[in-house]
Amino acid sequence: MATSVFYALAAGHGGSPTDVRTLTDANSVKFHAPLGLPFYNPGEPAIRGDQSVYMRGVAIHQWQWGMLFAQFVYLKTTYCAGGYSGLVTIASRWGSATVYTNYNATMVLPPENTINWVVGSYRLYPQVLVSFINPVAV
Repeated sequence: MATSVFYALAAGHGGSPTDVRTLTDANSVKFHAPLGLPFYNPGEPAIRGDQSVYMRGVAIHQWQWGMLFAQFVYLKTTYCAGGYSGLVTIASRWGSATVYTNYNATMVLPPENTINWVVGSYRLYPQVLVSFINPVAV
């Protein structure tokens, strides 16, 4: 497992993730680091015939990420080819993990109309929940 000391992102599976704090949007505004530690869901609990519980479906890891609209557009263009999902490599951690690990996953962005964008002269950073579907350690 590869380790790092930051949340990082790369386009495509098997890429070399770049610290998200070094990314800039079209207006040269740097990204803030997301919060990713508590947002991991291993799947949906289901009960077997013997009453034991297992997780069905796919795992989802999420970053709660404060960003401006131009930064959202940058993610959509750079990592999702203008759509709402794309293959990525991330460096992240969750649960009680104390180290960051690289994962291949599918990044999924929420539709723009579900985010509370602020219009006006204030530079506020709405919280965007970016999902990473089926993360696999690399």
